[in-house]
Parts: sequence; C-alpha cells; structure tokens
Amino acid sequence: MDKINTPNVTKHLEEISRARDSVTAHQRSLDEYLAQYEPVKEFENDSNVGLQAVIIKLQKKIEYEKTEYAKALTKYHALIDTLVSLNVFLSDDEFKVFKYRYIDNMTFQDISMKLSFSERTIYRLHNSALREL
Repeated sequence: MDKINTPNVTKHLEEISRARDSVTAHQRSLDEYLAQYEPVKEFENDSNVGLQAVIIKLQKKIEYEKTEYAKALTKYHALIDTLVSLNVFLSDDEFKVFKYRYIDNMTFQDISMKLSFSERTIYRLHNSALREL
C-alpha cells in the first residue's frame, strides 16, 4: 500500500469532522421535529385544515431529516472506514490518537489522560502520524 501525502490525510480528517458535525446536526433536527410532532400526531385525522397543514409539514420535515441523517451517517462511516485502513502505516499509539481525536472527537488533553501520556507526547504522536502518512 502506498503512503498517502499529508495534505490529503489532513483534508480527510477535516472531512471526517465535518461529516460528524453533519450527522449530529441532522440528528438534532430530527429529534426536534419528532418532539414537535409528538403532541399533535394524535390529531392526524382531525378535520381542522390548519392543524392538518402543520402535521403534514412536520411529517415532511421528519422524512427529509431521516433521509439526510442516513446520507450523512453513510458518508461518515465510509470516511471512518478509510481512516481505519490507514492503521497499516501507524503505530498502535499513533492510531489510538487519530481514533480518539477524529472518530471519538476527544480533545488532546482528554486523549493524554486516557492514554496516560503527557499532552505534549500526544501532539508528538499526532504529528508523527501525519508525517508517517
């Protein structure tokens, strides 16, 4: 397997962060629409035209967010799979730093506590991994 140049890896890691943020945003929107829909869903068959319009609008928003959430999640998983495949180039510690940072969204400080390394060592491992790739 050929090495991947660092700008491409950095771009990929940034894309993972954006994809994770997109998944989170769609999940939040979906949760919000579902919460709005919950109190009115029992009136789906009501003859009130205004209420029916609100219900239909919420149903459409829910379906849209479900679709967008699924797309965002699929993209995120594909990006993660690619990152996991990079493990062949990295030491175990370097890969753990990448995993915790870009998959689990942990701060460098949190990673240092989890791995029982200094924060400076975590930065070194991160930079070493970028150079390695």
